[in-house]
Amino acid sequence: MDARVEKLAEQHGRSPSDVWVELERTGQMQALESEILEEKVFEHLRSRNTITQG
Repeated sequence: MDARVEKLAEQHGRSPSDVWVELERTGQMQALESEILEEKVFEHLRSRNTITQG
């Protein structure tokens, strides 16, 4: 979560603490957490995929 907030801060030229406050203020923190979890699930599934195409 911290790494994602730092990346967002860098992209928008803001401090990580400002981004944290904005995410909490606008109610987007939960959406960001869900997005990160979804990415981790897909990464896990891809890493376990043993089917080869060809």
